[in-house]
Amino acid sequence: MADALLSSVLNKLEHLISEEVGLLLNAKAELGNLKSELQAIRDTIKAADGLPYFMVDGVKDWLQKLKEVGYDAEDVIDEYRARIARSEYRKAASKKKVSGLLINAPLFLNKHVKLRYKLGKEIKAINERLSQIAKERQRYNFDGFARKIKEVNTNRKTNYLLIEKDVVGVGRESDKEALVGKLMVDDETCGSVSILSTVGIGGVGKTTLAKMVFNDERVKKKFGESMWWVFISQRPRAEDVSKKILEAVRKEAINISELNTVCELLHPVLSRQKFLLVLDDVWDLDWWEQLKPLLSGGACGSKILITTRTARISHDMRAVYMHELETFTFKESWDLFLQKALRDGETDEVLERLNLKDIAHVIVNKCGGLPLVVQTVGSVMHSKERKREDWKVISDSKIWDWKLPSSSSQSTSLLPGIILSYDDLPSSLKSYFAYFSLLEKGDTMSKGSFVANAMAHGFVEDSGGTDMEVIAGQQIDDLLGRCLLQLKEPEEELRLFMHDVLHDLATYVAGREYCRCSSSINEHTRHLAARDCLISLDEIVLRSTKSLRTLLCCGGLSGSPLDRDFNNLKRLRVLDFSYSTFSKLPDSIGDLILLKHLGLRYSKIEELPPSIGRLYNLQTLRLCGSKIKSLPKEIGELCNLRQLDLEDTSELVFVPKGLGKLSCLRELTRFLICDGNGTDVSGSNIRELKNLNKLRGKLAIEYLERVKEKNNATNAELQEKHYIEELELAYGKAMVDQLSTQEEIKNVAEAHKSLFEELLLPPNLKHLTVTLYCGRLLPITWCLYDNQRHLKSLKLQSCACIEMLPNSSILTSLHLFKCHHLRGLPSFPSLLELLIDQCDGLNQLPILSKLETLKLEKL
Repeated sequence: MADALLSSVLNKLEHLISEEVGLLLNAKAELGNLKSELQAIRDTIKAADGLPYFMVDGVKDWLQKLKEVGYDAEDVIDEYRARIARSEYRKAASKKKVSGLLINAPLFLNKHVKLRYKLGKEIKAINERLSQIAKERQRYNFDGFARKIKEVNTNRKTNYLLIEKDVVGVGRESDKEALVGKLMVDDETCGSVSILSTVGIGGVGKTTLAKMVFNDERVKKKFGESMWWVFISQRPRAEDVSKKILEAVRKEAINISELNTVCELLHPVLSRQKFLLVLDDVWDLDWWEQLKPLLSGGACGSKILITTRTARISHDMRAVYMHELETFTFKESWDLFLQKALRDGETDEVLERLNLKDIAHVIVNKCGGLPLVVQTVGSVMHSKERKREDWKVISDSKIWDWKLPSSSSQSTSLLPGIILSYDDLPSSLKSYFAYFSLLEKGDTMSKGSFVANAMAHGFVEDSGGTDMEVIAGQQIDDLLGRCLLQLKEPEEELRLFMHDVLHDLATYVAGREYCRCSSSINEHTRHLAARDCLISLDEIVLRSTKSLRTLLCCGGLSGSPLDRDFNNLKRLRVLDFSYSTFSKLPDSIGDLILLKHLGLRYSKIEELPPSIGRLYNLQTLRLCGSKIKSLPKEIGELCNLRQLDLEDTSELVFVPKGLGKLSCLRELTRFLICDGNGTDVSGSNIRELKNLNKLRGKLAIEYLERVKEKNNATNAELQEKHYIEELELAYGKAMVDQLSTQEEIKNVAEAHKSLFEELLLPPNLKHLTVTLYCGRLLPITWCLYDNQRHLKSLKLQSCACIEMLPNSSILTSLHLFKCHHLRGLPSFPSLLELLIDQCDGLNQLPILSKLETLKLEKL
């Protein structure tokens, strides 16, 4: 990780020295000295970073000191560049407003001189620290320990959706059948819920087995919708467990934390019908006595399945059946190893021919029959050259004999193989791995959020060609392919999690930079995840550090942040207030000039202060599910913004003009047309989409009735949005309902159709939704194969006047809702799915030869 950080600092130094022609002599000299010193010790850093993690006593501490200097140097450089950028922006703005430019020039020049003097002074102090640390490297014989540093390919293709599938079923079918059989048997006596358990050491596959059982079709048929999965982990409170169960039942997040209230809400559900509740990874039972009456008093025939590492937990919970999960046999381990280690087209005969099979046997034996170790080590071997000497390095490694300091006896047999996988990572991926330690065991993070956090911290550099989002996504896929991260069952968004044993290692290698407890923060803490719901930021002793780079308020914040809070957070790159209940941010948020990620998802935030426009470095602004009502006009000044998430912001009514200036945008989930809506501030116009050609994924364009001139729609140039795959075109109200004559209806229908004909669709569009459209026809060009070669799905919602649809040879899915005047359908030759709801004018269907799913509602 140190190598990745120092490389980032060197890169920024080179840019600063080459770009800043006006640097003062002292600043330029000190920057040059810093660059020279870092270059001089870079080979040593590479050697130290490439060593097995626990090989040399003291090296970890030396690297930590070096990283802290690197962090401080990066902070100084980033702050200087941000202040210069802000000054230049203000200077450019003043040119437009003030005719007497020469009057203002000395003010800006004086400010630049002060900033450059300050830069030189701070870099000099860093050079003095670095010089002392560099001398300490002589204590360690890096030349004797250094191994050849190989560049690991981080762009290999991985099919991460199949990671779990690759492992499921290997050696566990008989275990699954035993547990399924017990679940299918109804108790002879009612009045109690049966508890079953699966017990085994960490990494033996308890959770995987429970998933196999949970997803078995026989189990699904027996328990129906009343099947819930809850992750428990270490030392939970009864309030937390009950809340997790209620969230699983309701399939949504809740803000209730009072135990009695949650139990009152759960009791009717649990007592009404039989259920299956999986409690995964139970470590202790402090919570059980409080929840036992509720859970044990469920409907007759209900089952609770727990996974745990100790038989004591099973006994204390009075489990009627305990299934002890054994380690894999050699054959089972070998089969799993081959799945992970072999490449496409290879068989174990390849290992025999290359004289590698005997070494592979040694490696598999050292994995101890633990599936987690087998698959992670197998993934390491997948990337190794098919050379005997390379495989011998792994089989003969001393890591197999190591024990992780202060780890539990149950985890120590796991860790050698896991450490091998960690050591095999390139430095950049080690940063991703350590960052995941901010989450609690069992917690998940969406892949999109992880990508945004990684970009904010510079784990991935902008290559100038491939988007950072793509590169970060590929690197996360690499971690998935190496089995160091796992993918939760696919949902609307991909969610990542980490096995609890891997989480132990991530926490250990992350060291003192990362902290999950706000009371443990100190001067070394750079990344903090506060787990509990906070009343105010005063509960976090922010005075203990002014170098915090990450602040995640995972439980939300009820009291609005104060100016004094942000005074100690000037070096933040990531700030997340998701699920918080305050409604406003203070103006001082604009002082966080290094901030790149601001998360306000599902918060009660109603407005953003104008000072948000000073966050020139901001890359991600997430307002999904929030109570935001309007965006400030300064939103257009966020020139580096890449993601503006406005999904599910039902109370948002106004977006000002200015989004068209955000040419870096990759994600804009909603574009509200607000021009001409009667406000004093100019609203967004559809033509502002013209320059947003980097948008990708999903886009909804709403309030199309506010487009007064057709050429504005033409100027949006949707046909130039090559990366948009899902598009919604929506009017804001059912205009037909407000019209009294047929002539008025006809005029509105013609206006809508005329506008749509100006909107040429993105060429790679896959899914199109049209809402509250009043035209009688859709533009025929929308479904022509030459124009839309990828359009597979069409959804029409409340398009009351539409009478006919254009034919399409490639459309596979069609959803129709409240299309009352629709009289018939073309015989779509490729249609697989057809859903029709409240289309009372449709009285017959054509022959659809490939149709697989047909759903008719309220015809």
